Amino acid sequence: MTPAELSRTVLRSVRGAVEEQELSVPVPARIVVQPPPRPGCGDYASNVALQLAKPAGRPAREVAEILQKRLAGSAGIARVEIAGPGF
Repeated sequence: MTPAELSRTVLRSVRGAVEEQELSVPVPARIVVQPPPRPGCGDYASNVALQLAKPAGRPAREVAEILQKRLAGSAGIARVEIAGPGF
C-alpha cells in the first residue's frame, strides 16, 4: 500500500466514524501519511487523531482507538499501533 492509498484508507475510516456517529467532527479534505519521524516507530504515521481530538472534544488517544478499530480490518494493513506522547 502506498502512502497515498493509506491516506485515502485513513480518510475513509474517519468518514465512517463520523457517519456512524462515533466521532462528531468535520471530515478533513485530506490526511497526511508519511514515514514516522523516528526509525522503529512503524512504516507510516499520521497525526490525524491529534488534529481531530479538539474538535471531537475527546482525548487524542480515544480518537486514535476509534480509528484503530476501523483500520485494523482494512486490506493492506497488517497492524495499527498508537504512539504514546512524545513518540
